Amino acid sequence: MRKLIFTLVGMTLAAIGFAAGDNPRALLLKIQAFYASPAYLQFDMAYTYTGGTGKVIDSLYGHFYVSKNRYRVFLDSTETVANEKHLIQLFHKEKMMLVANRPSGNVNTTSPAAFLDSLLLKDSAALTLSDMGKLQELKISLPPGSTYKSVTLRVNPKTGFIHQAVYEIKTEEAPDDLKKNDTPAEDYAQVTVTYSNCSGEPFDTGIFEDARFIKQDVEELSPAADYAGYVIYNTTLNLK
Repeated sequence: MRKLIFTLVGMTLAAIGFAAGDNPRALLLKIQAFYASPAYLQFDMAYTYTGGTGKVIDSLYGHFYVSKNRYRVFLDSTETVANEKHLIQLFHKEKMMLVANRPSGNVNTTSPAAFLDSLLLKDSAALTLSDMGKLQELKISLPPGSTYKSVTLRVNPKTGFIHQAVYEIKTEEAPDDLKKNDTPAEDYAQVTVTYSNCSGEPFDTGIFEDARFIKQDVEELSPAADYAGYVIYNTTLNLK
C-alpha cells in the first residue's frame, strides 16, 4: 500500500495545460493557490485501497504539516521531514533513519495537489465540474491506456482545500502485496484519500529542525535523544 501511495503523491505541480471551461480552470487555480507555500497548514489523511471486487484491502492513516517550503508527513509507521537543507525519512518499526541534502528546487511532493500537472498536461484529459452543496466535485477522466481511468476531487470552492480524492487505478499497477489479497472483477481498483481537520493556525515550526532528529559532530551523525537506537544512513556524501 505504501508504495502505491507514494506513487500517487510523488509527482510535481507545474503548469496546467488543457482545454476546459472557466469553472474547472478557476477551481484548479484555487487549489494551486491554497497549497502554494502556506504560512501554516496541517490536516489528517486517511487512505483506503478498494480492490476490483469492491472489498477494502488496505488502509493507512497520517498527518501532514507544512510551513512555506518545509513539511513533515506522518504516514502509518513512516515519517518524512524536509527543511531548508535536509530531507529526513524515519522508519519507526525498523528504527532506521535516512538523511540527505535537500536538492535545489525540491518541491513538496506530498501535497494533495501534487499530482495535478501529470494528469492535466494530457491534452485528452476531460474535466467535469458539478456542485455538491458546500463542495464542488471535479472529475478528471483520462484516455484509454492511462494508469488512471479517472481522478475525482471533492473541493471547497471558497478555499481550494481538497476534502477527498478518488483515484481509479489499473489493478495491474497495484503492488503485489495488495493484488494477492484480491480477485479483481474489473480492470480498475480505487484508492480513496480523505483529508480532514484542516487548520491554518500557527504551530511550532521547530518540528522541522534537524536538532529534533540528529546530532552532528564534524562528519559524524548520531540520533537525537528521542530517537536513541535508530540506525542512521547518510545518503549524501557530504552532509552540509
